[in-house]
Amino acid sequence: MFDDEKTYDGDFANNRPNGQGNAEYIDGRHYDGEWKDGEYQGKGTYWTDDGLKFEGEYALGRRNGYGKLKFPCGLVYEGEFHDNKPHGRGTMQSKLTGWAYEGTFEK
Repeated sequence: MFDDEKTYDGDFANNRPNGQGNAEYIDGRHYDGEWKDGEYQGKGTYWTDDGLKFEGEYALGRRNGYGKLKFPCGLVYEGEFHDNKPHGRGTMQSKLTGWAYEGTFEK
């Protein structure tokens, strides 16, 4: 059913993930959170084996709403997202250099 998934553990409805569940993909991606009709929907946490991590809100399988995105290089963005990209009020900062920007982001 899910060609790129390694495992899924959680609620199903209509033969798709619906409700609470977690998935581990063959390529090292992980998602733990809410699902609707097989898509990430609501609050969830997504991370990769190389250190990328997002905690926040999803709509139709994409980052939409408020969340926190940590990059492997030490950058952290916390704020609003639209269609997987920072969009709206937020803060970007570097944990390595201390650099920070707070303001409005546009995708």
